[in-house]
Amino acid sequence: MPSLPEDAPTAPRQPNRSLEASGPWPDLSLIRALREDLKSPEPASATLPAFPTPGEEPPPPPALPAELRYSQLQHIGSGGTAKVYKAHDAVLERWVALKILRSMNPRTQALILAEARAQARVTHPHVCQVYEVGELSGVPYIAMQWVRGSALSSATSLSLLGLREKVEVMRDVAEGVHVAHRAGLIHLDLKPGNILLERKEGGGWHPYLADFGLVQDSGRTPEPVPVGTPPFTSPEQVMGDADRVDRRADVYGLGATLYTLLAGDPPFPGQDSPELREAILMQPPEPLLQRAPEVPGDLATIVSMAMAKHPQERYPSAQAFADDLQRFLDGEPVEARRPRPWHRWYARLRRHRLAAALLAASLLAGVAVGGWAWRKARWNRVHGEIAQHFEQQVRTAEAIVKQDAMLPIHDCRPARRLLQDRLALIQQTMTVIGSPAESPGHYALGRGLLMLGDRQGALDHLEKAWALGFRTQEARAALGEARLNRFFTAVEDAQRSLQGAALQARLEQLRRDLREGGLALLAGVDDPAAQSARLGVEGRLNLFDRDLEAAKAKGRQLESLDPWQPDGWVLEARALGFEAEAKERTGQLTASLLVLDRALEVLKVGQAKVPSSAGSHRLRSDLEFQKAQLLDALGTSPDEAYANAFDALERCLRVDPDHRFYLGRRMKYLLAQAESLRRRHRPFESTLKEAETLLGAGLPKSEEDPSEKIWREHIQGLRPLSSQGSAPTDPGRGSRG
Repeated sequence: MPSLPEDAPTAPRQPNRSLEASGPWPDLSLIRALREDLKSPEPASATLPAFPTPGEEPPPPPALPAELRYSQLQHIGSGGTAKVYKAHDAVLERWVALKILRSMNPRTQALILAEARAQARVTHPHVCQVYEVGELSGVPYIAMQWVRGSALSSATSLSLLGLREKVEVMRDVAEGVHVAHRAGLIHLDLKPGNILLERKEGGGWHPYLADFGLVQDSGRTPEPVPVGTPPFTSPEQVMGDADRVDRRADVYGLGATLYTLLAGDPPFPGQDSPELREAILMQPPEPLLQRAPEVPGDLATIVSMAMAKHPQERYPSAQAFADDLQRFLDGEPVEARRPRPWHRWYARLRRHRLAAALLAASLLAGVAVGGWAWRKARWNRVHGEIAQHFEQQVRTAEAIVKQDAMLPIHDCRPARRLLQDRLALIQQTMTVIGSPAESPGHYALGRGLLMLGDRQGALDHLEKAWALGFRTQEARAALGEARLNRFFTAVEDAQRSLQGAALQARLEQLRRDLREGGLALLAGVDDPAAQSARLGVEGRLNLFDRDLEAAKAKGRQLESLDPWQPDGWVLEARALGFEAEAKERTGQLTASLLVLDRALEVLKVGQAKVPSSAGSHRLRSDLEFQKAQLLDALGTSPDEAYANAFDALERCLRVDPDHRFYLGRRMKYLLAQAESLRRRHRPFESTLKEAETLLGAGLPKSEEDPSEKIWREHIQGLRPLSSQGSAPTDPGRGSRG
């Protein structure tokens, strides 16, 4: 069906008679309840389906400037970024949904308002209209069309729709999505909760597509790819692959939404998790006809095509999806086709990687009986396919780990275990296949171990891959990063264990083999895809050399390349922390405190985007501890800074319960806090007891461990003073170790 002008009349829809008895009749009591609700003066829902809990008093309406033309505000819901009110537009004499934005950082507020203005460009009967976007006397607001109905995700809405009505609703929504695409917008968060249903006067349902909160404007500078709402998110969104995300990502969301309406449950079960994202990337959903056998086969085929893993296998547009739904409703042959047998065979191989590896090995064995040239060509082909397969395995796991860090604070170990499982499978496949898998296998293992923080293991595998001839731009960047990572660790080890001439000789060897070798590799990286890795490791080298301005500049450059990854803002915050230390050493205590506050603000903004980064929480704890000791030296209470340092440590532990630095840092902070309390004539008995408990329960018991011995002696020295409450004659700063 060709797209029509927005004001063109639509031809009457001809019913598909085969649908008359295909779906269950809706519950009549619910219909009666809805009719009563439609007669009532208050709405059942609005554009944000979030309401006060039963018995909770709604918040009073905000004090809006007198110049604003909206009045009679009635609170109807709240979201993460706004409160929503039903309001009366006194100028145009209509009701609107008025979103009053919460206080937030200016960049986030600007993005929300820009997205609302983008939605305002879309005029279609099935897109919730944005009437006005503005700010008056410091109050940002969005005035939207008032929809008298409820979200499609509600149980009431689903129970009122028969099979035909569900298809009609999704056809109408798809046509609205197509108009948004023609305006240059991609929604990227299509799901039942973002579709509102309003009862038509003559019967039937009118859907409205709402909440363009993750919309991307193809005319603006590309932002990081929004993840959307798994399980309605397309695989390319989960991967964060900006080059592949286009309007076909919304086709996937439309298909996943229709699957949910027909099956009663989403295509992939469970809450957002690494396992769910892996399923979206690697596994097909349970066949719709197994979940809902009553669904006609042609309709199941339409859903399957819309939800294809690869964008090129989906409908090319939302309009094409809508057209095929209309063919189904009209009883005409649909254009969607079931996967051919070889597609199903290929999909099985993709799900059973080890079987595919064994098959490749058997093919390779057959090569030995042919001529040398044929064998060489076949070897190259198998080698290339294996390299591509390993690369995809690691990229998928890396994407899941990175996206997992963007979720609210939670235990991230399952995502890391997923990456470890992928690496184990790669090792197993290397053993089965042998020679063709060696160089790409070592590269994939090294890259995965880099992300897991195993610096020596990563270096070993990447050096082997390089020696075997695997020399892509990505491999060059990864090996350069691994050499410099190992350089940092080896220098620390040498400084702890060596002295004098032996130390100097070791440092010179490390400089020559690792530092210079790593820099030489990075100098040859010119592929934009590898620039982030090069900038990150060069920035850390600037920190090592205390070239703080260069480190801060690289941090800001990294953040501009990918603001949703922590490397850039963590690097900038760490450089600011070193700058604060330098100012403190020269007696500029107040200036040092100002720089520390800047560092903490950089972290705060970054952690709002990536809440579950253990490294950023560890850094925040260090900076808050640094601030506490600085405040102590300035004669100002450090209690809040100590509390913040402990809070950051607890967050770090929630993200990574196996974090090896946690116990040592907590002991260090407790002892310093006890010293601070003692000097200020404050009780510190409870702090000392906590340190003793930590030493007895969580730290090594060996008397030969130098850290434990020092901590134990420190506690024993403080113990007699805990009941005296007197300050020492020497007002020292306390432990900085």
